[in-house]
Amino acid sequence: MSEWWPRGSARGLCQWFGGPHHRRGRAVVAARGLSISAGFAYDGLMGEVAQRVVRFEELWDAILALPEGVTGEIVAPGTIETMSRPGRAHRRAAGALAFGTGGRLGFPRRGWVLESEIEIRFGERLLVPDLAGWRLDERGDAFLAVTPTERVPTWVCEIISPTTRDKDRNRKLPLYLAQGVEVVWLVDPDERVIEVFVAEQGQPAAVARAIAPPERPLPPADLPLDPSGFWED
Repeated sequence: MSEWWPRGSARGLCQWFGGPHHRRGRAVVAARGLSISAGFAYDGLMGEVAQRVVRFEELWDAILALPEGVTGEIVAPGTIETMSRPGRAHRRAAGALAFGTGGRLGFPRRGWVLESEIEIRFGERLLVPDLAGWRLDERGDAFLAVTPTERVPTWVCEIISPTTRDKDRNRKLPLYLAQGVEVVWLVDPDERVIEVFVAEQGQPAAVARAIAPPERPLPPADLPLDPSGFWED
């Protein structure tokens, strides 16, 4: 039987383990009233349990069944991590940045389309950034009609908090850049800082850090977003 380990009051981690005493069985993890299961098979020759790799489609079905207000991500293949709704400081920062688009999220503007908390598939992983933006080309924005979208964003923004700091900086940031995201912002509402990262030689590299309203646009320079409102009281 697998276990559910809470992380703070808003996060959890699901993992699957097989029991050695079954010929054929299912490992089940209960998450906020939801049962998520993964099969495993017994290897009679070796006398051991071989854990079956859980397919993305199975995890996606489980994420769709999560209770309202709970978001699921697959940061590591085969594992669902859940998040409850963010706190007030997080919501204020996200709102300030979103309204800084000068337009409506989800509607093309100045060659871009921006979305909030959209599910994006990266191979066997599923990430839900606080904000994501795509620089549009002749293909338009029809890719947004599919959930989860599989088109890699041009820009991603994560608003970090004490409970998400390690995950956003050390796990999701390098993953975004390795998957082809051009620019990643990490916004810290407590420190009132925006950090900007790109990939250099396969590693995240900080190229800008704003602790006050920036005098010039932060990368990507053509992004139709004004972060000045983030510093407003």
